[in-house]
Amino acid sequence: MKNKTFSFRKLFENRRFSVVFALVVAFIFWLAITIDQTEVISKTFANISVNITTEGSFAGNMGLQVIAIENQSNANVTAHGPNSAVSSLDVSDILITADLSDVTGAGTYPINLEVQAGTKKTGVTFEVSPKTINVTFDYVDTVEFDLQAVAKDITLKKDADTNLFIGTPVINSTEYGKISISGARADMKQLSRVEAVISASESIGESKTYEADIVLYNSEGKALAKEPFVLPVEKVKVTVPVYKERTVAVVPTFTNEPRSNAGAERLKSASLTKIAVYGLPETVDELDNLKLSAIDYREIEAGKLTFTVRLELPDGIYTKAEVGNVTVNFNVGH
Repeated sequence: MKNKTFSFRKLFENRRFSVVFALVVAFIFWLAITIDQTEVISKTFANISVNITTEGSFAGNMGLQVIAIENQSNANVTAHGPNSAVSSLDVSDILITADLSDVTGAGTYPINLEVQAGTKKTGVTFEVSPKTINVTFDYVDTVEFDLQAVAKDITLKKDADTNLFIGTPVINSTEYGKISISGARADMKQLSRVEAVISASESIGESKTYEADIVLYNSEGKALAKEPFVLPVEKVKVTVPVYKERTVAVVPTFTNEPRSNAGAERLKSASLTKIAVYGLPETVDELDNLKLSAIDYREIEAGKLTFTVRLELPDGIYTKAEVGNVTVNFNVGH
């Protein structure tokens, strides 16, 4: 009797066996895929920004704003869940939200962080680290200050003309004669004055423009850090002027004179005949005299002998002391 030899070929030629075998293999593949997709895994997303807004909260309705996130501005998020859901998550799917329900006024609060998925994933849970951060809330105020230019260490050259002197520094742009600064109400209460300070130290013989730093001071004269405040600019252009002083004559002027010098011939006296003025050297050097506002000679002829007039100052010419009205007297005509 012959031994029968086992043959895979004949086995697979059996249609019933082939169908059963195919179903078994398919089931094995399905089972492997299912196990892989349902396997619970974890995936961590690092350094995600924590953006906290008061919009839509009680704090926001009160006008409070986030001033500072004190201990950490970024967080790590770990997702746990089925491989099929977690593996497809991306950073853009992660949104960190904050619970502001305990914020009822200005101050620093421990705020709980929560995680939401931008794309909903079934069976996925999230953990955020840290779970709590300290956040400061306050009202934001805006106050306008006079901006004073300061040049402590700019001096006049020793060999300069004795009629020259350093004038008060001038901020070049009229836009920044005043400056609006914003900040948390608690910080703004400390701010007392604002200066544009030239840090350079040198001697000059003519006007010069510098870049000055905006410096903030409290009521005790201590400089404050700029970080808590919002400034429109950090620096401004400031000119340190070098002026020239000169004494010039003050002369009356007339209208409707019948002939040249008719008014001057009848002049008796004036309360101001000379005055010290100053300005840029090139302007002062071209100045011969200063004129009084015009007097109508016809009034003199009519018998009026005393007039009160004002001093006319050309652009760029200044007096150190304020000059009031000038009294001019005339002689009786013949």
